[in-house]
Amino acid sequence: MQALAIDLALLGLFAVQDSVMARPAFKRWRTRFIPEAVERSTYVLFSSVALLTLFAFWEPIGGVIWDAHGPARTVIIAVYLLGWALLLYSTFLIDHFDLFGLRQVWRRALGQPYQPPQFHTPGLYKSVRHPIYIGCLTIFWAALEERDLVTAFGEPYLAYRRSTPMLIPRLHRETARPAATEVLKS
Repeated sequence: MQALAIDLALLGLFAVQDSVMARPAFKRWRTRFIPEAVERSTYVLFSSVALLTLFAFWEPIGGVIWDAHGPARTVIIAVYLLGWALLLYSTFLIDHFDLFGLRQVWRRALGQPYQPPQFHTPGLYKSVRHPIYIGCLTIFWAALEERDLVTAFGEPYLAYRRSTPMLIPRLHRETARPAATEVLKS
């Protein structure tokens, strides 16, 4: 339980830092103390420090979540690697110098005026707003295979899976299917 509490606190630290510093109000406040040209790179620096803190102090929880063998393992690893490839590819569709805040710093060093990043939708961004998130979700989905949940919980989990969407929430309940909480209680 102690390891779980530490890990949740570390995740919370990163999530709060990353979310708060990304908000426009915080950016306006921060640029009262630092030049606008280094605002993005400062955000990236603090996010990196928070992430490194998470990595440095992460506590292993122990236990086996799942163990796949043979062709199932090969498929899971292939999907996992596909997720990483999608994530990496998606980062190259946007300018890394803008992403990390380096273009703004470089322009300032050259004496050029600040120019905020421009909006554009290259490649996958024409089809989906967050291909980086899809890459991350694919990585985590491949690592946390749902078959193990079916094996562990059987019919209650199958009923839950039938009544609850995996990623995109439904705004209304269908009356023909039992609510997940009702199934899990039985």
